[in-house]
Amino acid sequence: MIKLLKKHGKGQFAIGFILLLCQSPYAAAEIGDAYFVTKDNSRLRSLPSTEGTVLLNMKRGQLMTELLRNNNWVNVKLSNNDLIGWVYLNSIKPVVQETKNLQEDNKPTNKTVQNKFVQQMSLVQLGYKDGIIFEGSASNHARKLFFQVPQDIGIQQGLFRIHYLYSPLLESHSNLRVYINGSPRKIVRLGSELHSGWLEIELNSEDLLKRFIQIELKSAMLISKDRCFDERVGGAYLQILPDSKVQWHLQGDIASIRSYWQLLPKQVSVTLPQEDLQGELFRNALGLTQQLLRSGHQVSYTRLPEMGDIVIAPEQQISKWIEQQYKDLPANTISTTSKGKNIALINLPDRQFLALWGTHDTQSLNFLSDRWRSLAAASEYQVYTGTHPGSLMGDSYALKLQDLGMDTGLIEMSEQATWSSTINPSQLPPGHRLDKVRVQLITAPSSSNKPVMFYVYLNGALIKAVRLKNTGESQEIALSLPKREMQRSNYLQFVAQRDLSDLDLSCTSEIMQFPIQINPQSTIETILDLATPEQFANLPLYLSRGYDTFLPKAYLKQAEKVLPYLASMLIDMDLPLMVERMKFYHSEEIISPVTPFVLLGKTDKTFDKQSVKFGKGRIDIIDQHNNVLLAVDTLPKISIAQIVRSGDVYGLWLMPPEKGPLAPIKEMSLSKDDVAFADENGVLLTLDSTQTGLARVDYPQKTSWFELFGEYRFWYFAIGWLLLTSLIVYLYRLSRSHRKN
Repeated sequence: MIKLLKKHGKGQFAIGFILLLCQSPYAAAEIGDAYFVTKDNSRLRSLPSTEGTVLLNMKRGQLMTELLRNNNWVNVKLSNNDLIGWVYLNSIKPVVQETKNLQEDNKPTNKTVQNKFVQQMSLVQLGYKDGIIFEGSASNHARKLFFQVPQDIGIQQGLFRIHYLYSPLLESHSNLRVYINGSPRKIVRLGSELHSGWLEIELNSEDLLKRFIQIELKSAMLISKDRCFDERVGGAYLQILPDSKVQWHLQGDIASIRSYWQLLPKQVSVTLPQEDLQGELFRNALGLTQQLLRSGHQVSYTRLPEMGDIVIAPEQQISKWIEQQYKDLPANTISTTSKGKNIALINLPDRQFLALWGTHDTQSLNFLSDRWRSLAAASEYQVYTGTHPGSLMGDSYALKLQDLGMDTGLIEMSEQATWSSTINPSQLPPGHRLDKVRVQLITAPSSSNKPVMFYVYLNGALIKAVRLKNTGESQEIALSLPKREMQRSNYLQFVAQRDLSDLDLSCTSEIMQFPIQINPQSTIETILDLATPEQFANLPLYLSRGYDTFLPKAYLKQAEKVLPYLASMLIDMDLPLMVERMKFYHSEEIISPVTPFVLLGKTDKTFDKQSVKFGKGRIDIIDQHNNVLLAVDTLPKISIAQIVRSGDVYGLWLMPPEKGPLAPIKEMSLSKDDVAFADENGVLLTLDSTQTGLARVDYPQKTSWFELFGEYRFWYFAIGWLLLTSLIVYLYRLSRSHRKN
């Protein structure tokens, strides 16, 4: 893409820029303005202080762009190398950039207008589809949230807007408290007649300097002053609604791929090439689609020459389009910010877009992953390689619970404290499942004669109950996790509970709180599991070690339909994306996998294990009383997913509907059974092919004598043998009777 811009700059694309210095610039300075250094050896520092590390001694005339202000310090990005740091205000002056008319007609020039827009992130985008719910009369309700701060762009203002709803039974001392980066910012009293409201908190300049904002919500809910009455009655709740959000008011140009990705709209338009996608570009598009869907975006597709937010096309097509559309404009009005192989942010006079081109490059797709927290400065990106931070111990890994999403901070406990985390297959090393958990915790000695109880739950099932030592010293609880209770995603929960029955407490007395904490070094151990997948729940584990994906070549002609269909299925089933092992086949080819696989589309292959067979006419699912549960062919847009076996390897075969358009399945979340029937609204029915007594697959239109003979050949041979034996016996007896006569 650099070559593209150089080519574009030749010939008639000539331009001159005039730099005029302002005498009194400071009153009108804005975020996003351009500056230059007024004297040699001006220092660029890591922090807005003279104690900050010197990143660079700058020369006079060095150009830069303002990103943020902190009193007399300016956060800037250098123009020549994209380095970001802090510079003292007195050592720089603003630049007024004017474009001189090429025809010297003395028309007035215009100052470049900076973009202003609002970007927001709601609880839904963080994964809280139902918001956050606190229940029960207690004073220790708490939840921490983390919001990413936009990078490489000026932030004018940051707001946290909380939409809350609470029980009408709460009395006036109930409250909601908000802490930002550990500092208390606001408290609102609950218990009014409104039962709902909005709370708005403005983020300060120190908050905006961080890469992530930590917001902690705490609540105390009371129904009366009688604790015993509150516990018996219940009815205390507070819900933080899912439309609660952080809003960023931004100004300036988007200066990097990172910020462009962060600020993509909810509805993202992806442009594909004019012709059918080739294999490499299809792989790029699938990886990108999956990342966008996983990040909560909605994806639509267009074809060149229409230009979307992201363009996936050969470099020559992108270059040709730019030349045709902007041939009369100066070359300097077009620029590029390239941060990886075959990926670039293209800046045009009226738009920006992210371009992906060339052969498939795994790194170019990893740029767009959800692990932006591992990125360094604007000019240096660290690509996530898929390695796991846990320590290796033979065939097992030890992963820290805090790395798996469990909050290991200090808790002030009165009667009960709870820790929980949902562990997905993608968080574990390939081919590994949960095996053991080692919890190290420390709690203050209880004044009660009864010790604190500690309970461990896996997917709602109690698997361990332990009495904690009442010594105030650190202690370890180790246990094996039963495989029979495991699911595709596993919900792990710890509960510490204090028995207060022997304390002399009245219902109005205060319960003393004491600290309890799970050590951040607590781990969960995994083990390599080579078991074959008998049900859908075992597929992510089986396929995580690597698999081939087989797609019909005809799908390259309808990429707009296939991409969201396949990407959403991989997300819902927690299957890793392995685009480098994607293969395309002709419809008449016989697929013969030799490694674990995912097959999409129709093939003439008959697998060694195949619960649903195609080409036999209508498919019905009937129960043990021969009642039809599902007539597959009578419903439109039915997709069939099943676990199949080819030789010694297993795979997932997803057969889209033969009739009607290909539409993404809204939720293809499968755990039990090995056959599923789904339409675009979700899963309709699943069944276990090994349990034919409950439900089975039937083909009522089976009319082929060959098929009938194949299915009932045993009975045919048995009847034939019986008839032949009877005939031989009859002839033998007949011959003997003739001899006697």
